[in-house]
Amino acid sequence: MYLSNMFSQFFYVILFFVVFLRTTTITASPVSDESEDSLKTSLFCDENEKKVCVPYYMCNPTSNTIIPSSAYYNYDMAEPVNHFINLKNEGNKCPNILDKCCKQEELPPNTEAAPISSTFLNSHKVNSSQLSYCGIRNPHGLGFTITGDDGGEAQYGEFPWVLAILKTDYNPAVDESSSICGGSLISPQVVLTAAHCVENYLGKLDKIKVRAGEWDTSTDAELYPKQERGVSKIITHINYNTDTLENDLALIFLDKPYTRAANVGTICLPLYKQVANSMNCFTGGWGKTDFDNNASYANILKKIELPIVPHDVCQAVLRKNGLGPNYILPDTLICAGEYGKDACKGDGGSPLICPDPNNPKRYVQVGIVVGGIECFKAPGLYADVAGARHWIDAIMAQEGYNTIPYSK
Repeated sequence: MYLSNMFSQFFYVILFFVVFLRTTTITASPVSDESEDSLKTSLFCDENEKKVCVPYYMCNPTSNTIIPSSAYYNYDMAEPVNHFINLKNEGNKCPNILDKCCKQEELPPNTEAAPISSTFLNSHKVNSSQLSYCGIRNPHGLGFTITGDDGGEAQYGEFPWVLAILKTDYNPAVDESSSICGGSLISPQVVLTAAHCVENYLGKLDKIKVRAGEWDTSTDAELYPKQERGVSKIITHINYNTDTLENDLALIFLDKPYTRAANVGTICLPLYKQVANSMNCFTGGWGKTDFDNNASYANILKKIELPIVPHDVCQAVLRKNGLGPNYILPDTLICAGEYGKDACKGDGGSPLICPDPNNPKRYVQVGIVVGGIECFKAPGLYADVAGARHWIDAIMAQEGYNTIPYSK
């Protein structure tokens, strides 16, 4: 028995180092709900100085002219538009990929060029019928569609439930990054993430915050503002095991709910013990694209399409890739991905989503990024959300929240 216990302890030490925890380490600048960026009309982008660089949504995509204020405030971005943003910035005379070189038309008397302010952003019409439902993906983006996305970048607003969990005391002289992990919005004031992401902050709630509506961490020039909230409580799963990664789930309760917006929405959760077997699931984050320490972290949210891997198949692959012939894959973990398709360092806590089998246009979160064998070498490990549905519902009820935001 003594030798058996020694072997068990040794095995889990090896498991911890081989199956690394995918904590998120993106760099993201702080923003506020009330972004007051001014119109950058000082940057001329043609030789005769008749065009200036303005944010893409200030430029009429048909006439390539700056939209006057009278039209701008009625410009319904919820309707289909034909803005295209090239991530390689090819053919753009402006340094920022979200800016357009736009012509300044002669305006009629008493008409001003539209200012950039939060007034329009906060009063903008939102497709409320869409936001009434969880799991609504925007596969073509919000307001523009990106091109040149060779690195697997997500469209702007494609996954409105994906969140960035950040440090409030970020010090660039000491910290590699301001970010801790990813998460998902399951209720306007509740975040689902991995327990290993937040276990060190249980007694330090003022050291952590959560950002919604993030896409490109290097700019605040997107149409819809990002929203940040403080944390009032963190509850980790009572049976979370740091050695085996069993029940690696946590709920973060925010100090106030997020404001409804086109780029902020909730994800649906599966029914208890609902089995996921889709070949068209997605995960992602702002993590690395390679296990190499020299690899850089992404500025723009990335996505990767993955298949669910059956439990027995995954266990067999993991045994052959470093965990040994005696490794038992816990029932509270599921697997997704294959050689060359996987989450990586920096994606921890982020959601694994699959099409709802009853409504393929909606998505449900079946897993949470937990870890894996390096990156892209074997299927990744994810906390089983369906198996934890009763626990999630019970904690939500205990804290005074209902299940509607992640059920309908």
